[in-house]
Amino acid sequence: YAQDKGIQLHEHDLLITKDGTIGKTAVVIDCPEKATLNSGVFVVRAINNEVVPEFLHYVLHSHWFDLFVRNVLTGSTIKHLNQEKFYKFSFEAPDVPTQKKIVEVLESIEDVIDRTKETIAKYRNLKIGVLEDFVKVGSNGYPDLLNTSKPVIAKEWKFRCLDELTSKIADRDHTTPIYVKNDGILIVSPKDFDDENIDFSNCKMISLKAHLINRKRTDIEP
Repeated sequence: YAQDKGIQLHEHDLLITKDGTIGKTAVVIDCPEKATLNSGVFVVRAINNEVVPEFLHYVLHSHWFDLFVRNVLTGSTIKHLNQEKFYKFSFEAPDVPTQKKIVEVLESIEDVIDRTKETIAKYRNLKIGVLEDFVKVGSNGYPDLLNTSKPVIAKEWKFRCLDELTSKIADRDHTTPIYVKNDGILIVSPKDFDDENIDFSNCKMISLKAHLINRKRTDIEP
């Protein structure tokens, strides 16, 4: 801790990761009496009161900083943000009152985002609970979705195997496909799954010839 006063943390210091994962930022709040940094993090501290740390935090999350980082990263395997180059990053900074107002607006937006995420998480958990308990039946013989404390299987329901109910369960052969840029057939991979849907806009394409080899097994239908 005593070796370098420059990296002894102070309240409202701005921290940014500089090795491997680049550009994650945090503002120090409720700083302990003694805290310092490891070698993978920069501390950014204003020399005067012309910049609000929270404003700079948002600047370092901007598209302009992202472009800057892409152009200055060093290292072939593990990427590094060089301190000398980091000093050269420039940005437009309004007066301090305007910076504070911008921060206030952005923080209010983040509050809405956080509350929305909490609501989504709550309903996602509710959905999981309903799916787990949907076999509890009410007096009418149908699933009772409002009272699912003790699942019960309706007597008239039957256990069925997938092979009785599906026309196809298949995948491609495990050879690596040859991708094409234009006039190809969309191919869906695990990375294209978006929660419960498929994001076809990001799918790669394979040639028609490669598609025809497995077509009967792997054609996707609406």
